[in-house]
Amino acid sequence: MIGRLLGCAAGAFLSIGLLVPAVPRYLTGPLGQQAGMVGVSLAVTAAAGVLARPMAGRVADRAGRRTALCAGALLLSGTSLALLAVGQLPLFFVLRGVAGLGEALAYVGLATLASDHRRPGAAINHFSVVVNAGLLTGPVIAETLYAASGFAAAAVALGSAGLGFTLPKTMSPDTERTGPDPGTGRARLYHASALRPGFGYLASVWGYTAISAFLPLHLAALGSGSGGLHFLVYGGVLVAVRLAGHRLLATAAPTRLAVASLLLTGTGSILLAAWPSPVGTWCAIALIGAGQGLGLPAFLRMAVHGLPAGERGSAVATTTAFFDVGFLSAALSLGVLADRFGLAGGFALVGAVSAAGVLLFLPMRHNEQKEPPLTIPPADLSGYADVVFDVAVPLLADDRVLINAEIEHAPLARALAEAAYARGARYADIWYFDPHAKRSRLRHANTASLAEVPSWLDARNDELGRNGGIIVNVRGASAPDLLAGLDPIRVGLDRMPSLTSRQRLQLNNLVRWTIVPYPTPEWARAVFGEPDQATLWRHLRRILRLDEPDPREAWRQRIAELLDRARRLTEMRLDAVRFEGPGTDLTIGLLPDAHWTAARLEDVNGRPFQANLPTEEVFTTPDYRRVTGTVRATRPLSLDGTLIRDLELTFADGVVTDVRASTGADVVRAHQATDAGAARLGELALVDRSSRVGESGITYLETLLDENATCHLAWGAGLPPGVPAHLRTDDPARLDAAGVNTSRVHVDFMVGGPDVTVTGLGPGGKVVLLRDDTWEF
Repeated sequence: MIGRLLGCAAGAFLSIGLLVPAVPRYLTGPLGQQAGMVGVSLAVTAAAGVLARPMAGRVADRAGRRTALCAGALLLSGTSLALLAVGQLPLFFVLRGVAGLGEALAYVGLATLASDHRRPGAAINHFSVVVNAGLLTGPVIAETLYAASGFAAAAVALGSAGLGFTLPKTMSPDTERTGPDPGTGRARLYHASALRPGFGYLASVWGYTAISAFLPLHLAALGSGSGGLHFLVYGGVLVAVRLAGHRLLATAAPTRLAVASLLLTGTGSILLAAWPSPVGTWCAIALIGAGQGLGLPAFLRMAVHGLPAGERGSAVATTTAFFDVGFLSAALSLGVLADRFGLAGGFALVGAVSAAGVLLFLPMRHNEQKEPPLTIPPADLSGYADVVFDVAVPLLADDRVLINAEIEHAPLARALAEAAYARGARYADIWYFDPHAKRSRLRHANTASLAEVPSWLDARNDELGRNGGIIVNVRGASAPDLLAGLDPIRVGLDRMPSLTSRQRLQLNNLVRWTIVPYPTPEWARAVFGEPDQATLWRHLRRILRLDEPDPREAWRQRIAELLDRARRLTEMRLDAVRFEGPGTDLTIGLLPDAHWTAARLEDVNGRPFQANLPTEEVFTTPDYRRVTGTVRATRPLSLDGTLIRDLELTFADGVVTDVRASTGADVVRAHQATDAGAARLGELALVDRSSRVGESGITYLETLLDENATCHLAWGAGLPPGVPAHLRTDDPARLDAAGVNTSRVHVDFMVGGPDVTVTGLGPGGKVVLLRDDTWEF
């Protein structure tokens, strides 16, 4: 998706950039107007854009991002071509007003698409780079065309650039919205959550205006030329900051980035006022360029932070409207001050406005550090525990219950214990794991001891296996990247808190077991850039269907849908499944009479349970020997306390032969060296876009959630429920002979998405199973 998004943005803002010199030339040329009319034309376009932003946000939220984008593109291209036939000034201004409407629709549509991306921080940053590139290169192209062939050639180029990104298939359907998401209310004309970042953006835009409108005058007063090279350096610094700092801009807290942006912009502006010299000017434009480079990605991320998809369009529209307001207010204010007090007075005012903008975010930063941990309402925790023990792992009187959690999960663990005892549990034992203790072990313990597991932990699981009962595993990292920087080989040796004894119980369904999430501040920080536990819980609450009038019945209906889909896949008698997409071409052979199922399973005594809460997948166990090709992960993977990014695996004859990743490749290699089966596949799971996890548009950096957002595979042990009945056995040798992988590990990683097509190969030939994350059969 991101490639198409950037292509659209390039066409849109190249078209807008082409207008920068074309409009003044047309006004002062064919229309015979004075230079003053150029300012009026800009004001008309800007005013129309400001007035149109709320409507553009509403269109993006209710009619869809692509609708807003295409409508804006058509208006831009149409008004550009119509300039050729305009001979009267009033009609020209009308066309410029319509172009302002088109700019608003296109910008809001594109920016909201970026916010919908599974990695919104990165998409917004890349989008902002392309915006600036289009605006910077457009004027150069327009001037070249004008010099070579006149205004008509420039106008045709404008229209072509606008129309170039209106093709129906430009955007993938996963970004389309036909209305607000369920439960989010009606689409809004403006969004209150975008006001603070909007005012911050306004303060930042004052610095941009000081450079774009008044730098030439400042340089003329210094006798330093026209400023072409200065503008080039300013633009180069801005783009360099966004490209070189792309990871920081995508993951750091947007409030901190906003403060840094405004401080840099304000410092540069004050430098222009206090140090009127060529050297001072160079330093100032470098600071302001860096500040502007940080600004837009931060303000847009802040505006859409934690919002459901049905509200992001109005948030983007609200924030970006402040650009036009800021540009107009700055131009007028700086002009007045420059007339009365000189340019230094105007630049000093910009510094003061930027400083005031910093004050907007200091309370928010204070809250990040001092706000007490969220207490999830007891009623929510009680209702959650009810769903766990009524739907996920139905509890019977006298059952033994093991609850595995981290210290930060204590509120949910206690609610689970209360619900278990209330239902007649014989015993509910809570084991808290502390990842910080694991970090200490990895730093200091003897390497030979890192693979050891205390026998009393295995004894706890073994006893439950003898007596039967329930395991509830709580997930939600308290420190998602805690082990970053440690020796990856040592990290790969220590599998805690994963225990082979527990895996044996779960893989063979010797007990009823489930995995459930709980929000922690540090997990929220990893996802949103801020420890916004409340927003994370709001998303989890919907994903867990706790927002439904009857969550138990809602889950029963969803499981029935998944089981029906699995039945239809089984009936297709597929021999293999192929994944194709960017960086991916992988064919996975299936077992004879391949059996598909969902996470609704039965223990050895025939008692049903749900292995994951949430669950949105249908899965099968593949033939590990028949896997060939390369697959690229589409989401980061959190593995043993390390975030694995941009993972790519190459398979030959069923075995991983090459591991590549931008971070954590050695951790994966060490993990896959656990035993012979650790470098082979044990699961193939399909997930479509109806998943509530996928609908949220968020990458959670937690496999329990992310694997239920999109298709995934797993290296390691094959899943017995996905093995055809005639091949099931407890004998590892017979399983291996049948093509069922055995291993002490099982790690899911995400490989699906709108750009990945999944095709089934069977007796009837090829059949597309998933395209654009949508079922095709």
